[in-house]
Amino acid sequence: MTTEKCRYGTNGGFYTKENKPIGLVVANSKTLNPAQNNKLFNGYLSNRGISFDIPSDAIWAVQTGPVLWNNNQSMKVNTTNDKSARRNVAILSIDDKLYFAIFYNPQASVLGPYLNDLPEILKLLNISIKSAINLDGGGASAFYDGKTFLEESDPVGTILCAK
Repeated sequence: MTTEKCRYGTNGGFYTKENKPIGLVVANSKTLNPAQNNKLFNGYLSNRGISFDIPSDAIWAVQTGPVLWNNNQSMKVNTTNDKSARRNVAILSIDDKLYFAIFYNPQASVLGPYLNDLPEILKLLNISIKSAINLDGGGASAFYDGKTFLEESDPVGTILCAK
């Protein structure tokens, strides 16, 4: 984030232990990794918004998930082996503003809510949500909003940077 002079930043989508992206990654209108059919990583975050569909003509995009809200309604998330972890979320408001939020335990910053609980937690925010999607969390998450800086403890494959 320092090198790219980000005013704000967060991690993007998921990566394997071999540091390979899981699903679509687009940067500067170039596809760096193709989309894949994945039940958990079932959505896309891009300059075109949040959707279940692969974004066409995206300048930037990542495949991630699960989708937490769609069409102004919360989605049911029912993952198996759900664990407490720091959670990064991208939120698109009804007025098309993109927000990034991170939920974590201040005493153990890589811990936080269960993935299955995120749709209900988002209802507590003072944002009229159109859509929302989970980004990579736990140790492979990073967040900087000008005040709060949470470093990753595991490698982060993609950084979403606002300049």
